[in-house]
Amino acid sequence: MRKLRHQKRRDLYVNPLTQADEYKRIIKEKNFTQSQLAKFLGISRMRVTQMLNLLKLPVKQQNYILKHGKEKFITERPLRKLAALAKQRSKNRRDR
Repeated sequence: MRKLRHQKRRDLYVNPLTQADEYKRIIKEKNFTQSQLAKFLGISRMRVTQMLNLLKLPVKQQNYILKHGKEKFITERPLRKLAALAKQRSKNRRDR
């Protein structure tokens, strides 16, 4: 039973970067703010912001996630932490 539930989750998996790209596309197409997109999707503005921040990951990491996301079942939460680390590293480099 446990394996069946896990397999169902895998079948429904949507790569967080793909989702973030769609958010970005909708914002551009409809000329939305993040708040307007959140209302349109029925989610919080903070969630929209978190998803869009995933697009700030280094390109090399994004490519890996896009290629291996489903097989490794990479979810949004650890990616948010990676994005925060990347942002901090970038800030530290600028402050030097």
